[in-house]
Amino acid sequence: MTPVDLVNRIYLNNKSVWHFQRFAYGVKDMTPLFLTCICLDRYIAVVHPIVFTGIRDSRIRINVRMMMWVLILSYGLTKSVSKAMILYDLFSGVILLAFFLMVFCNLSIIWILRKSVAGKETMNPVKKKAFKMMIIVLAIIVTNYIPSVALIPFSSTYTFVDLHCKITVSVYAIMDLSWTLEPLLYVSKMERSALCCCPQSPSGKAGNVTI
Repeated sequence: MTPVDLVNRIYLNNKSVWHFQRFAYGVKDMTPLFLTCICLDRYIAVVHPIVFTGIRDSRIRINVRMMMWVLILSYGLTKSVSKAMILYDLFSGVILLAFFLMVFCNLSIIWILRKSVAGKETMNPVKKKAFKMMIIVLAIIVTNYIPSVALIPFSSTYTFVDLHCKITVSVYAIMDLSWTLEPLLYVSKMERSALCCCPQSPSGKAGNVTI
């Protein structure tokens, strides 16, 4: 949306494009809901494995995703046609909820993984890899979300222009990094075989495909 935003501000100033931009930014604003779902899924899998085995049905995940998309698209459509301040309050509430849920889930997972090696000299390599991953994810979440969370209680002390044209631009730009860094982190930690779409031969090497 950045090139579209720049072109529309400098050259076009088209009302329809403005509405489309606001819709796109509305969708972006609600993406922490998906990150929260990922954290909750990991939390149940590690902290409550018995419960997790009973809800592994893909239909549950599909229903949750559909519900999230309904909420996100509804917010985006509302933002595209309305400038009501209640949308800012709703966005702030989502950020606070997402932040505390993600921190709680990640801390719980780290605690369980650490507790599982109490009294042992070394940690299982798989658990060690998961432990390091959760530490990095938690650091990303805290670093990128703290400025936004810290701003919310003091937002009423700033003027409308200062808050929305100066402060939030920088603060939310930092928070947006989390929505890029975490997916890149997951991809970087995946096995090469999971990233390669070529069929594997029994020896583990990619086989030749003939059409």
